[in-house]
Amino acid sequence: MEPRKHHPSSSRTDRASGSRAACTIWLALASLLPVSSLLTSCATGYYAENGARGGHEYRRVDTNTFQVTFNGNAVTSSKRAKDFALLRAADLCLEHDFESFIIQQQVSHVDTQTYQTGSYSTTNASYYGNANGGTLYGTTTTTPKTRTVSKPSAGIEIYCFNGDPPPHSGKTYQAAEVREQIRAEYEMEEKPNGKTKAKLKPNELLQYL
Repeated sequence: MEPRKHHPSSSRTDRASGSRAACTIWLALASLLPVSSLLTSCATGYYAENGARGGHEYRRVDTNTFQVTFNGNAVTSSKRAKDFALLRAADLCLEHDFESFIIQQQVSHVDTQTYQTGSYSTTNASYYGNANGGTLYGTTTTTPKTRTVSKPSAGIEIYCFNGDPPPHSGKTYQAAEVREQIRAEYEMEEKPNGKTKAKLKPNELLQYL
């Protein structure tokens, strides 16, 4: 009797396929970036504004009104910038004992910069002669390498309240629900140092390739 052949489960195959896909993305990224850049590059997390790293900041206009801004780095998607601005708005609403808010104004912007990262050379050679000898002529062309970096930012002005919304106010956001939904979407968790860790999504990684 022949021994029974073992067939791996579909779930194991799916996991393997997912792992191979993830490895393919990282290998592609590694071929374009220095190792140090690959290890240290990550999208802007959910924390207060921190210079070149970006982050969120706000200004309180009056008792009920706040202006919130979120600035991202080169690996941050425009969607993340908008979501984190909205999350900060929800947090501010709850921190100041409000349940709901409306968006009075919102803006978004992408700052694009192009800079030179080095150069590469190509040589074209031609041989003139016969089997007994000849001359090799060549020309070398040096081309500068450039890279374009895009950094998104998003800003919203909110009006916070409890109870019924103001008349003609448009969509009402429940702060607790907004907070829960966005934190779940980015699988956010609090770190021991007080900062919030947020998952880097595949589309944010791919836009950096």
